[in-house]
Amino acid sequence: MTVGALFLYWTTKHGSFSFKTRLLFQGILLSAFSLFLFLKSISLPNVFWFTLIVYLVIGFNFLWVQHHEPYRQHGFFRGIRGAVIVLSGGLAHVFAAAQIAGLAVESLFPGNHKVFRKALISGQLITCLISFPLLGVLFSSTIPTPEWSQAKLLMKDPELYDIQIDRTSNQLLVSQKLAWYKKPCHAFNLSNPMQQPRSFLIPSYEVEDFILDASSQKIFHIDRGGEGLYPARLIILDSPSLDVTKEILISAKITGTPKLAYSKESECLFVSSEDGGWIHEIKASDGAVVNRIHMKSNPIICLDETNRVLYVKPGYSSRILALDMYSLAIKHETAAPGSDFRMLLSPKHEKLYIPDPTGSSIWVYSTPNLKLLRKIDSQFGVRALASDDHANLLFALSYITGYLEIIDIESGELLEKHYIGKFCRKMVWDGINHRGYITLFKKGLVMFTHYPPFQPSNTHKYTMLY
Repeated sequence: MTVGALFLYWTTKHGSFSFKTRLLFQGILLSAFSLFLFLKSISLPNVFWFTLIVYLVIGFNFLWVQHHEPYRQHGFFRGIRGAVIVLSGGLAHVFAAAQIAGLAVESLFPGNHKVFRKALISGQLITCLISFPLLGVLFSSTIPTPEWSQAKLLMKDPELYDIQIDRTSNQLLVSQKLAWYKKPCHAFNLSNPMQQPRSFLIPSYEVEDFILDASSQKIFHIDRGGEGLYPARLIILDSPSLDVTKEILISAKITGTPKLAYSKESECLFVSSEDGGWIHEIKASDGAVVNRIHMKSNPIICLDETNRVLYVKPGYSSRILALDMYSLAIKHETAAPGSDFRMLLSPKHEKLYIPDPTGSSIWVYSTPNLKLLRKIDSQFGVRALASDDHANLLFALSYITGYLEIIDIESGELLEKHYIGKFCRKMVWDGINHRGYITLFKKGLVMFTHYPPFQPSNTHKYTMLY
């Protein structure tokens, strides 16, 4: 910061008041950005060198423009120089829109000072409109929010993603999103999750999704292969030992992240292809493709085996469908929020819950007919959902605000609200031990503890639909 300030003073000893003001304005913005990097725990030497380089680039930009007035008559050369400065400046010119506009206009209208000044003023306005709100958001995110005392960070790892409770083996299984065929997944003891977890390997490029069959004690995962360039694989692990027992090549072409559901009745996996939009029904025993249906890209799936229905929400569409589990024929279809976040099924209450992050609500459907019953008011960015069916609770966590809402599942009343952390991925509830587990991007695996009874602290409204 000191070197940056000295360089700023040196470059402003000469030149017009307008020049000094512009450079000072950029210096303030860059100082603020550097402070933001430091507050976000980026190493101090990196912040120092980044700040110095940015000051040098912008100082060079201003000095060349200010002290070489004769070059105004050579629009072609100024245009080339402007392009070089823009390319070399990189991130610095996010905060120097005024100078980019000036150089661009001068290259098109050499010597036209009137047009140049208009462009310069417009560039300064653009800089203000873009930079100040952006910095406001960045700095607001650096202000620490007190975290809930009942929440604890179990493992710091930004790539943790899927969570499955293996009740038979009394373990919590947590996957690595970008496994690169070598990064381990983890198994925590449900009775004592603070113990050192066991590590195990799922040999796959990406383990965003895996599924557990408690009855056969098997873990299933689909390695998508080479985005359709070479075959995908069905990987099967033994849940007690966490060893890979079988790897089967499958004929289905999987592009993008595969999402899974498993039917014990048919012993089949349902695999949705994020980019391709296909949903494949695959035999778990040999990987044979039994059936398939094409949807829009990134279909989100949820299996209701009691009613023999597969709920499908095509990504970012405003529809949800109920497909027959065997034929994949459409049985019901209705309106849904336009997001691609995962659904939550509550077999006890015979309800399906879909988060609506932009509408700040949770849509509640009856199953299996998908009748929209109501919309529970929630919070902006609501994403991860879990339920405690014994205590009749719905847990809803926002990707944007980082707050966990605990809602009465029948009345829609907000019982409690606590800060957990932003950028949630998935959440599960362990009703026996009264613990919830959440994976958060940039943070890791968080556990929270919650016991009934509750005293409603606020009224959470919902809209009844008739």
